[in-house]
Amino acid sequence: MTKPIIIIVGAQLGSESKGTVVGHLCKERNIDFCVRTGSINAGHTVIYNDKAYANQTIPVGWVNPKTNLVIGAGAYIEPNILKREVEMINEATGEDVRKRLFIDHRAGLHTDEHKKQEEGLHQRMGSTGKGCAAAIKDKIDRRFD
Repeated sequence: MTKPIIIIVGAQLGSESKGTVVGHLCKERNIDFCVRTGSINAGHTVIYNDKAYANQTIPVGWVNPKTNLVIGAGAYIEPNILKREVEMINEATGEDVRKRLFIDHRAGLHTDEHKKQEEGLHQRMGSTGKGCAAAIKDKIDRRFD
C-alpha cells in the first residue's frame, strides 16, 4: 500500500504553527519520513510529553520514534545548533536520534563566519541577521569556483 506525500507550507512567513501540525501528523498518521529544509533563521516548535521543544535544524517528526528524519537538500546546518538539538531530543526521548537522522549531501554548512559577514547588514536587508544569506552565497560561490 502506498502512502500519500503530505507537504506543509506556510504562507505567512512564520509563527503559523507548522511545527505543531507536522508533529501531530507524524504521530497520528505514523509518517515514515519527515523532511526539513531551510536554515536556522526559522524554527519549528513541537509538543512532546506536554513540553514545547524548538527545532531549527532537525525535523520535528522526531516526536514519533518510528519516523525517519531527513535534513534535506537546500537545508543549511549550523553544527552547534545540530549538536544541541541532538542532545535535547536524546534527553527528551531516551533514544539516540542520530540512528534515524539522515543528512542529504547537498545540504549546506552555516558557520559563525557567515553570521559575522552579515553584521550590520541585516537591518538594511530586512533579514534575521543570522548569516543565512551569506551561507547561501558561499555555497553558490563554491559551485562556480
